[in-house]
Amino acid sequence: MDPNSICRKTKRLAGKQAELCQSQPEIVNEVAKGAKLGVRECQYQFRFRRWNCTSQNKYFGKILQQDIRETAFVYAITAAGVTHTVTQACSMGELLQCGCEATRSRAPPKPTTGSGTESVKWEWGGCGDDAVRNYMRTECKCHGLSGSCTLRTCWKKMPHFREVGDRLLERFNGAFKVMGGNDGKTLIPVGQNIKPPDKQDLIYSAESPDFCLPNRKTGSLGTRGRVCNSTAMDVSGCDLLCCERGYRDETVVFEENCLCRFHWCCVVQCKKCSVRKELSLCF
Repeated sequence: MDPNSICRKTKRLAGKQAELCQSQPEIVNEVAKGAKLGVRECQYQFRFRRWNCTSQNKYFGKILQQDIRETAFVYAITAAGVTHTVTQACSMGELLQCGCEATRSRAPPKPTTGSGTESVKWEWGGCGDDAVRNYMRTECKCHGLSGSCTLRTCWKKMPHFREVGDRLLERFNGAFKVMGGNDGKTLIPVGQNIKPPDKQDLIYSAESPDFCLPNRKTGSLGTRGRVCNSTAMDVSGCDLLCCERGYRDETVVFEENCLCRFHWCCVVQCKKCSVRKELSLCF
């Protein structure tokens, strides 16, 4: 979807947000990419759960209208996705409104233990990712004759987005249930001897539905026909995923590329092989 279409369909924007949407289409484009990145990661992280982050509009919208922990995860992962794509676009020079991280005053990168690079000259260079603070990683490139590393150029990069998804899933599993305080501003943890949530915690105020059966009101598609693991004891196991309704085993035959060969230059040719796979499907 192009930025102009996004701005027309997003009717709730007002003030600076509406102005940004109209005047900075290139940023809106990166925001849209980031939201899609977040939803894809959500679908990966929830692929074995009863609610698998389906992106069907009618059902997905219902999830966002509730104060459940799944909603908290969706908002967190899409916000992270937008931050990731906009920051990356800045460092790649695709957005003129921003640029690279200033590295002149940064301390030297720590040498890898046993790498023999303690005496190697280094300098900050490249175009480091800016605007993100936590979990940044250092990437370096060696320069020198015959592959030697007489000089290292290093820069800061964001963590891989899969790492972001993994950390947020941990936050989802440890999300805090809260209730509003009498002053209308504070959030009080529900339960005894529970520490208050911090800025990195996910919070929710309502219990999630079980997502076992289709329900448009709650945004549940149900789990009928979902592939489950008949031997697993976790959330991907047939007992939990199928909500104890049982499952059936089915043999599926599909084609995939095999016996691939590279031919100079530059074609990869593959044969088609039939593969049989046993699947367990929820009733």
